Amino acid sequence: MKRDGAAGAIETCHLKAPDITKGVGDRAGWTVRRTPLKVRNLEDTPDKWELKVLEMFEQRRQAGESLKSMEYSDVVLQGDKRLFRYMKAIPAGKVCLQCHGSDLKSKVADQLDSLYPFDQARGFKVGDIRGAFSLSRELSD
Repeated sequence: MKRDGAAGAIETCHLKAPDITKGVGDRAGWTVRRTPLKVRNLEDTPDKWELKVLEMFEQRRQAGESLKSMEYSDVVLQGDKRLFRYMKAIPAGKVCLQCHGSDLKSKVADQLDSLYPFDQARGFKVGDIRGAFSLSRELSD
């Protein structure tokens, strides 16, 4: 952002963020990802459990709960495996609006349009739920 502005940061997010997230998860023994209600990258589409939690987060936000500490965890069955799942809300901050707000610079909008043809992740305001970090790990017996 500092060197190349929002348009440059989009390229970094597009190319490097998935590998960075995967590397962090691999080193820690977790599956780590980001997922939103308003999807930009189709690979980040929430699964059923994540969708339920994101919708719950939105209800909690509307009831006045702070996003800074909003999180949820559960143990779920997936086939014959037990998974520990955890999500933490990501609040939309002022800097986020450069790429996720309503009033995007044309260079930013053009870059997003070229990289994310199905982008829905615009129109956010400060304090909205931008998405959530989603972690999961298989539990041993």
